[in-house]
Amino acid sequence: MKKIVNTILFIIYFCISVYLILLLYNFFTLKELIILASFLILIEALFIYLLKNNILLFFSYPCILFVLLCLFAINSNNSNIISFASNIQDNIHNNYSLVVLKNKYENLTELEGKNIGYLNSTIDLNINYNSIRYYEIDDLFDNLDSEILDAIIILDNQPLDSNKYQKLMFNEEQIPVFKRIDNTSLIYVTSDNINIILGINHKSKQIIIISIPENYYIPFKGENDTISNINKYGTIESIKAIENLIENKINYYIKLDSNSLENLINEIGNIEVYSNYNFVSLGFEYKEGLNILNGKQAITFSNYNSLLLGGSRVQSENQLKVLEAIIKKLLDNNEFLNHLEELKEVIKTNIPSVEIMKIIKEQILYQYDWNIINYGLDGDDTYQYTYSSKCCKLSVIKPDIKTVNNAITTIEYLKTDSVFN
Repeated sequence: MKKIVNTILFIIYFCISVYLILLLYNFFTLKELIILASFLILIEALFIYLLKNNILLFFSYPCILFVLLCLFAINSNNSNIISFASNIQDNIHNNYSLVVLKNKYENLTELEGKNIGYLNSTIDLNINYNSIRYYEIDDLFDNLDSEILDAIIILDNQPLDSNKYQKLMFNEEQIPVFKRIDNTSLIYVTSDNINIILGINHKSKQIIIISIPENYYIPFKGENDTISNINKYGTIESIKAIENLIENKINYYIKLDSNSLENLINEIGNIEVYSNYNFVSLGFEYKEGLNILNGKQAITFSNYNSLLLGGSRVQSENQLKVLEAIIKKLLDNNEFLNHLEELKEVIKTNIPSVEIMKIIKEQILYQYDWNIINYGLDGDDTYQYTYSSKCCKLSVIKPDIKTVNNAITTIEYLKTDSVFN
């Protein structure tokens, strides 16, 4: 009877130990897994010795209780993290459909230069098209019906009248990962009109945020174009152009969804943003100085573009301020742990889930106080022909080589693991 009880206890301990290791496989480093496994195997060896000598395993109860408590702690604290890291990496290939009126277009190339509307996300079609943001699904379909739009982007699970509409086949590009070889990751962050280089040094715990105005005029396919136009040719083309500009490889990309970002700000509470100007936009009044903004106000603030205040230059500065405020709020006392569900809706990325979980785990354990530095690229306002518009000149910002070189120097300094003053 004693041997049967011991055997059952051993099997229980063995099963939950294996489950614990599997659960932590993508969350712990190899060294940490080896230490944990060695500890559990040591206890198992003691189990086997006592089993052979038919000694009742009184110590098995606290051992099993210990492992169960570990499982409970992991499930309560980390299962959401593991799910979050896996889901936002899987979000690279969200199931979107490109919808047109029945029998109007037969292939993707016919939509070159056409108007395509979307709600939550654009898709990388590898053609140049005019993307137009909508906030209501009914408006999206109404404008397709009236042929104001040539196509719309919707989620695959959106109901569709097959007698009226048809889906066009496309292959969304896969953005390759350029794995970091040191302590620094460079990430291209993009959204409707957001273009930011996010530099993270995982050793010195510093973040640099470099904003790029959407009409920044940079080399593209042997000519020049604005970053907003280059984005229409796909994320890969944008990354190549930015890599050429900053003379560094981009490791990963993050695509933000503006609607979900608004919801996230509402969930984490109002953010504090400093404005350099007094202005009014979409009924919201912003004062020079500190402003406390909810989600809608923050998105409106970041999207405001007025030639009187400096156009896309000021717009990119405001976007940088909003993003910095969100990051600070999320890092404060690990607040991001309470909003993983909202974050999953905001972020689409090719950062490996193992990398995401490693960063989150270290932040939970050590409560790092990150130093955040922001910097905006600047230049001269002018009118130029672009790769996408050869018929007429567009308003662009011709890069000030000094600000570009300063950005490159800042990135190189970040990579040395040195601390910014």
